[in-house]
Amino acid sequence: MNDSLRRALFAAQMTEEDVAVNLEVDPKTVRRWLGGRVPYARHRQALAKLLAVDEPLLWPRLHNAGQLDPELVAVYPHGLEAPAWFTFFDAAIHEVDILHKPEPRTNQPNLVSTLERFPTNVRARVIVADPALGQYRWRRGHQLRWAGTDFAHGIYRVDSELLVLQHAYGISESTEPVLHLIDMAQPDGLFATYMVSFEAAWRIATTDPVARDTATGKTSAE
Repeated sequence: MNDSLRRALFAAQMTEEDVAVNLEVDPKTVRRWLGGRVPYARHRQALAKLLAVDEPLLWPRLHNAGQLDPELVAVYPHGLEAPAWFTFFDAAIHEVDILHKPEPRTNQPNLVSTLERFPTNVRARVIVADPALGQYRWRRGHQLRWAGTDFAHGIYRVDSELLVLQHAYGISESTEPVLHLIDMAQPDGLFATYMVSFEAAWRIATTDPVARDTATGKTSAE
């Protein structure tokens, strides 16, 4: 939730529809911004100008994080502050990649509910550790593989955006930090680094939910 943006709209006496018309975007897009999604740079600049406020006031984390890495849209100290699951994935147009942590974030619906919302033309690759998900009837274009072991972090990619759920020992998943990245085609950038990690996990994952994990010697169903 972007309370700063919501307050700025109220102060300017503007509605979501007013912003959508002025910026020539869908009202649903404005609602996503209010829900926590960070707009692209051109929309951030236009929105700040429209509301007559400084951009850092609307997205303070982005302003600070942007000094560290241009691909780092935001750092959320606690997972519950990150963009809502449906809000993030509703923007999917072409491709989705998911390395799913064994427990869903507490503010998110389950993985199956999310996948069912994707348009039929969206290609999805999903890596999970739960063999029970094999009972779900996967849509055409959705590929599922089993890791056979739990991963320390979660990777959630929608086209050119990425959420990375970090691991912090002794802390519940809902309060673990989350990185929000955007692809700027940097070979050594953060986005590329985490996608290399995903591709490595995809290569060792199996289409058989009871395949043995080479590292543990156990089946993923055990």
